[in-house]
Amino acid sequence: MGGRPHGLFRRGETSRRVMQSPIRMAKKLKAHNVLVVNTAVWEGLSRLPYLLHRAGCHVSLMAPESSYAARSGFVDQHFIAPSDPDAALDVLHHHLETQATPYDWVIMGDDPLLYALGRRQYEAWVSRVFPAHFTPNGLAFVVSKIAFITQCHAAGVAMPDFRVCHDTAALTQAAVQLKFPLVLKSEQGFAGNAVFVVPDAQALATCPAAYPLIAQAFVPGKTGSAAAIFNHGKLVCWFSYLRERTWGALGPSTAVKFQYMPELQPMLTKLGHLSGYHGLCGVDFIQHAQTGDIVLLEQNFRPTLTMNLGQRVGVDFAAALRTLLTGGAKDHGDGTIDMGTQPHPPITQKETIQTTVPLFPTDVFRAIDDKDWAGLLRWLLKASWWRELSWHDTPLLRYNLKQIALRPLRSVKRRSLKQPFGANTAPPNAPNSSPR
Repeated sequence: MGGRPHGLFRRGETSRRVMQSPIRMAKKLKAHNVLVVNTAVWEGLSRLPYLLHRAGCHVSLMAPESSYAARSGFVDQHFIAPSDPDAALDVLHHHLETQATPYDWVIMGDDPLLYALGRRQYEAWVSRVFPAHFTPNGLAFVVSKIAFITQCHAAGVAMPDFRVCHDTAALTQAAVQLKFPLVLKSEQGFAGNAVFVVPDAQALATCPAAYPLIAQAFVPGKTGSAAAIFNHGKLVCWFSYLRERTWGALGPSTAVKFQYMPELQPMLTKLGHLSGYHGLCGVDFIQHAQTGDIVLLEQNFRPTLTMNLGQRVGVDFAAALRTLLTGGAKDHGDGTIDMGTQPHPPITQKETIQTTVPLFPTDVFRAIDDKDWAGLLRWLLKASWWRELSWHDTPLLRYNLKQIALRPLRSVKRRSLKQPFGANTAPPNAPNSSPR
């Protein structure tokens, strides 16, 4: 297993020191060269290098030194980048222009980077790394929740009733029409930090609203997500689950229960058509408590923290990525993809498997922050949960255990539970920022 690479960064240049195992060095020339770019310090992204390694990739990472992904033993080389997304894009642009051999794939690992790319859409090089249709509608679909919800609604995707509000008068009227509790969303945000549930008119009056925003009808029910891979807008494979535990009411998942929901496939197919998205992503939904209907909430246009769980329900993301990178996936134009054998519909999970999986280390962090001592004790005593530790990635496991040991001393709560309405900056603490 390769050790963690190191490097130094000065604005406008990158330097590197690479540590690799002899086996990985021998395979390097045959591997697909993939660059993961990351600025937000998110625990969830630390799972990606292992997945890419299984897919036969030589994994390069461009991220701050504090990046969780940099702790993975499956990162072959690490280019140190600033944590500011715009500054990181300057470094990325220079790096891509000076690379002798282009990467097979450049993955944007977090939402702040995607938002920064959207602001630089008029720079010619951005079209090479943007993961969706590089058109006005395609760009807006990815970087604006308002554009996303309006385009999905126009395409007939099932969503909660909503209003786009540009001022207080419009918001007040929306509350009358949609009733309380009311869900409010900023135009940009992630991991629940730009979503607020307003219980009544009094609470609404005290919200320091940042316009424009989305007012959405509250839908009672269970929330869930689908992890998926798209090939330039064509759905390749996916699996779905319900969120059993979360870190805060609107925060990331800390335990999930596999649940096959066939009605998601037409929705995912339509989302791919609208966006032309390429790569790994997550789609959040809610299952209505009374009707059982599936209603779309949002799409996360980057890898999510459940990316390595598909194997347990018969959906191997590594195998799918390997086929995509070798050019074996061909679109037949009828909704089927040839994955190297014969045309077939998108691969989905075994519907009989409904296992609940606690997510390490996120659920441990949650238990410590919430003072859920019973939950923490389960992690210590329940041997079946120990398999969820990253035994396959020793450097990452050591780092996670260190962070758990230090966690009680920090006592840092999610900023999304404290920040004012409309804020869309990243939460301050790495594990708190895990995307769902």
